[in-house]
Amino acid sequence: MTGTLRQAIDFLKIDNLALSRRLRTMAQTNPALVLNTLPPPSLNDPVPAQPATASPAGTDLTQTRLAAPDASLRAHVATEIGLAFRSTEETRIASIIAEALEPTGWLGEPLGVLAARAECSLTEAERILSRLQQIEPAGIFARDLSECLRLQAHERGILSPAMDMLLAHLDLIARGKIDTLAELCATSTTEILALINKIRSLDPKPGLVFAPDDAPIRPPDVIIERSGEDGWRIELNKSTAPEITLRTGAEGIGSDAAFEVARDEARWIMRAVSRRNATVLKVVGAVIALQSEYLEKGVAGLRPLTRAQAADKAGLHETTVGRVANAILVQTPKGTVPLARFFSAALKGAGDAEEVSAERVRLRLRELIEAENPEAPLNDAALAGNLGTEGIQVARRTIAKYRDAMGLASSRARRARYRTTRQMQRADNE
Repeated sequence: MTGTLRQAIDFLKIDNLALSRRLRTMAQTNPALVLNTLPPPSLNDPVPAQPATASPAGTDLTQTRLAAPDASLRAHVATEIGLAFRSTEETRIASIIAEALEPTGWLGEPLGVLAARAECSLTEAERILSRLQQIEPAGIFARDLSECLRLQAHERGILSPAMDMLLAHLDLIARGKIDTLAELCATSTTEILALINKIRSLDPKPGLVFAPDDAPIRPPDVIIERSGEDGWRIELNKSTAPEITLRTGAEGIGSDAAFEVARDEARWIMRAVSRRNATVLKVVGAVIALQSEYLEKGVAGLRPLTRAQAADKAGLHETTVGRVANAILVQTPKGTVPLARFFSAALKGAGDAEEVSAERVRLRLRELIEAENPEAPLNDAALAGNLGTEGIQVARRTIAKYRDAMGLASSRARRARYRTTRQMQRADNE
């Protein structure tokens, strides 16, 4: 693979902001390359509302405004990522992980899924996550309750071996098994009760101290808006998409021969960027054509879709679709989401019902669990039964697999967590 081909492929794997940073670096060494746009917003700064691009009808699209850094969890994390990570690649991976952050401060998707989306190894994703978990307040980017509390205990300097063992057995605390815990921790019941009081002082949902905000962790790369009654307009976000031109003369730069070499390289970069932008729009257009119901109904309107199907629709190779899907954020009437979110495996409907997307099943699972009676949470068999009444035939083991992948605990663990929280609340009120 030639260097130029490798560079063209790399352009497809990065978002608009990363492309702008890459081109600014290139312009520093190539005197023939000129960036016409202002420097794109960094992760350290809130993004001002400004016209993104003009439609054929003359109506401007407006870029999403990100909250001020002290207003929301996402804006706070975006600022911290900009300070903590220096390389473009680490920042890219950290941003993809941060996009899965839930309002509670917990990570809403399995790290393995996020590593695949970022096209990095699980080891690299774990290294980046470890640095993200150092961001204040302690406990954010945790993958479950135990890890959330453990991060806070470590930050406060109270993570003794006994405390670590307690946090690994929160279910026993909920069941009041003090003697069992004392035996596990090789300490007295008095010490166990003292440690439990310390646990009660920790915050199980540290993200909730921030103002609610659904703003994305970075500006969208592509904006989708309604055009007419039935159509949709798909355009690059011009606020972040870089524009480049060629310098016309070599005065004060060097020899004419050296400048011509620089111009040839700059011409190739311009063509590569133009092809990259055209490919991004082609891929997004194909995906939206196949998932148009999402723009009306949200996740409930998602249909099963593979990258191969989108590639066939776009007339591109499947790997090209995958690279774009992993890099691009799209702003839609239903929110700003990664393009990769539109791809979902197919599950058979019950009887003659049509296939449904796995993403839609995950949404219903989360909704059913959030609406359950916390004193009597639904087990996997009950969840499968509820979905069956809605025409979605899913095996119990599939429910368990999806639940684990979304970081949702078993019914037994959810009941224990609820009882632990209630006990902590009662202790606070006493």
